[in-house]
Amino acid sequence: MAQQSLLLELMTALGRVKAIEAYIKKDEADARYYGLQQPGIIWVNPVTPIVEATIHELLHEVRPQWPESVVVAHTTRLLHRMTDADIQAVYRLFQEVKVVQARTVDPDD
Repeated sequence: MAQQSLLLELMTALGRVKAIEAYIKKDEADARYYGLQQPGIIWVNPVTPIVEATIHELLHEVRPQWPESVVVAHTTRLLHRMTDADIQAVYRLFQEVKVVQARTVDPDD
């Protein structure tokens, strides 16, 4: 029940903050961001998680013999070595080739 209450509080906050979707570049420590927050403002970066998932799934496609642990390790290694320009290029290509499916995908099907 506490989780439902927290989720409701978060949804209420979403209605009152300024929510901005934007690419957030790596910082001086080479860290990637999925989002940032300042009082009354949140920035959400959809690029990084989409590129991370794309690379992960493409590794399964091109190296089907690799176990999940190897795919995860290579995904992390590749992402750490990619520049902001590399990340944005993969994101742009994904946006060009993707097909949006309205139906929910069930991994158990």
